Amino acid sequence: MKADIVVLDGDSIAFEVAAACEQTGILVTNTTNEVQSSFKTRTEMKHFLSGLEVPEGHYTIEDTQIAEDKRNAFSTVKSKLQNYRDKFQTENIEIYITGSGNFREDIPLPSRYKSNRDGKRRPLLLSDIKDYLIKYQGAVVVYGDEADALLTQRMWDGYKSGQVIVASNGDKDIRQGSGILHNPNTDEILHIDGFGDIYLTEQGKMKGHGRKWLYAQIALGDKQTDGFCPRDIAEAAFGKRPAGGDKSFYKLLHPATNDKEAFIVLANLYKSWFGEEPFTYTAWNGDYVTTNWIGAMQMIWDCAYMRRWEGDKPQVKDIMKKMGII
Repeated sequence: MKADIVVLDGDSIAFEVAAACEQTGILVTNTTNEVQSSFKTRTEMKHFLSGLEVPEGHYTIEDTQIAEDKRNAFSTVKSKLQNYRDKFQTENIEIYITGSGNFREDIPLPSRYKSNRDGKRRPLLLSDIKDYLIKYQGAVVVYGDEADALLTQRMWDGYKSGQVIVASNGDKDIRQGSGILHNPNTDEILHIDGFGDIYLTEQGKMKGHGRKWLYAQIALGDKQTDGFCPRDIAEAAFGKRPAGGDKSFYKLLHPATNDKEAFIVLANLYKSWFGEEPFTYTAWNGDYVTTNWIGAMQMIWDCAYMRRWEGDKPQVKDIMKKMGII
């Protein structure tokens, strides 16, 4: 399709190219004789040692990374950007990169937002490629929020103005927005409009688009990728983790045909987890937090919600009051 503007997530581009431009592996050292062996993965090492009697502490494992010349990575980025220009028949490309000060990191959850990524190996050329995108490809650094939030905003701009603004991103969060979304992993182009829908994959995972997908995230959280989940709050407050998952939350939310019906489902779900009285738990920074089920929902909303414009900060209490739910 022909686009007026294509909007890209520079974080994703930089990570993908940096990861492709390096070799990763492990270096295994025998602690008795200092003999070293290299393997591509820990699984490969375990297969090599299969059937052998290996005493505990017999070896140490060190992760290894070897990067290509950064000029190769920059060339790959240039080719990738040109592919976007050719595919969408436009010279107008916007690139956004996440800077410092993401407000979600200050939300007083039991575990800090995205702290599940702490300690994970980062590609060696990641910073170099981001710098290249900024200096030579006009990428804009986003402070206080994330790059995909700006993609959501630009999608919304096109949705409201009629401009063909295509956001290209494979992240699931952006699917809650309205506008034209291109998934670079599948080459799917999705025209998202309003309330949307949810569905279960063959693997039993809940997926969707539009506001209904946002509501699904408020129920499910995003423990694996972004490290937040409403049931973490319940566990921290009451010492017991409520049951639930993709299939059960899909069963609750799928019948909803409008925003009010979806909010009623969420309100009942959160009240079943937290009750209707205030409760207290310890946040990631050591602070004692006293809130209620509405406050818990607001925190998860703030983690999941992609703002449509600067200053777009919906309050779930106000929404539910307007709907007559509370």
